[in-house]
Amino acid sequence: MSKKDIVILFCIFLLVLISNFVGFTTSLKRQRDIQRILDIGKIESGLNKYKIEYGEYPLSDNEGQMLACPGPKTGVELDETGKPKASLFKKPKMVNLIPCVWGKDSLLDASDINYPAYIDKLPADPLQDKGYKYVYKSNGKGYEILGHLELREHKEFDKLILNMKILCGKPYCNFGREIVVK
Repeated sequence: MSKKDIVILFCIFLLVLISNFVGFTTSLKRQRDIQRILDIGKIESGLNKYKIEYGEYPLSDNEGQMLACPGPKTGVELDETGKPKASLFKKPKMVNLIPCVWGKDSLLDASDINYPAYIDKLPADPLQDKGYKYVYKSNGKGYEILGHLELREHKEFDKLILNMKILCGKPYCNFGREIVVK
């Protein structure tokens, strides 16, 4: 075998190795994107259950977190006589809720922690440790849940969301779901 043949074999081997690496990397991105799409669906489902019970969606803070977790000052909203304020819904309105931590906290009934959770654990972006995160925005009447897809091939990829330049951690958000009620 000549030097030329060895160089050609080495180049072919290198091209095969590179194409396999690119395919593997794309496969990992696709897998994470599918997980993100499933996570947003899970969050959406939990939010709809929450709204049925409370009559509104959890509010959000300025950091894109859900204000739905119990804190030291969390309690039922009281009327002027100090009794729980009347509600048309199954659950009384809660006050002084704190931000829930993605990937750690549950979306649950803050007045009854024994009640089944609406979401057992709020999902975190698969690349949370690399600075990616989900963003939640809500005024109680409607909501937006945003995330970042690594590949633009998904039908959920939305250039309009990308053009809004909302940060989902390090990258800009480029997909999501929303219910808009004014």
